[in-house]
Amino acid sequence: MTDATYATQDRLYHFVGRSEQTDDGRYNLLVNTILAKQSLRHPPFTDDGSCYGYRLRTTAQGWIGSLLHEKQGPPPGDLIFDNIICFADIPKPYLAPHMQHYSQFGLGFGKTYLAQRGARPVMYYPYWTQNAFASLHGATSLAELSARLADIAEHRTDLPAAFERDFMLGFLAYLKPFHVGLPLQDPSNHYMEREWRKIGYLDFALDDVAEVILPQRYVDQFACDVPQLACRVTTVEQL
Repeated sequence: MTDATYATQDRLYHFVGRSEQTDDGRYNLLVNTILAKQSLRHPPFTDDGSCYGYRLRTTAQGWIGSLLHEKQGPPPGDLIFDNIICFADIPKPYLAPHMQHYSQFGLGFGKTYLAQRGARPVMYYPYWTQNAFASLHGATSLAELSARLADIAEHRTDLPAAFERDFMLGFLAYLKPFHVGLPLQDPSNHYMEREWRKIGYLDFALDDVAEVILPQRYVDQFACDVPQLACRVTTVEQL
């Protein structure tokens, strides 16, 4: 990959329907839920009134969670921040491995457009040992941050409410731990996604969508369903 390829990259991609069982289900989600409502949000795609907040769930044992896994509660656990929309800052010629992990149905938005609406890159935080909390410069400090998070969840801190909120939504929500020793091909190695995150929903107009990615077999149907975006389709086969 050349420096010029990255220099000219001005598009961030979000792929939808990873949990759907069929491509028809993914297409339906993209067209009849996301584009029809002109709103991109975290599953289950409903407004539960918490789009810009956070919820720390405690149990009888207190807060059970870890920044290392970005989850909380009893296994399998819930995401600490379950209201985040993720985008990949990957040049289009290199999207294929990413789509294999997520789906072949995606939307591309301009980087400046998203930045102006609150999206920004995550802060990747490496750890690298079998004993996740044995490394001073890696996961040990993640464990310490997790302990501070537990203090907040269990109300053992006298931090001002504004500072606590800024710490949670301005810092921890954008922290992305990753195992630096994983091979690039490992499905758990997310570093090459160059992830951006946006807290809360992205409400958009159809004209704001810079690109739509679809398998070729859905192109004609898409042109009928969303004619306004028919000229912005890139097929999976063209990548």
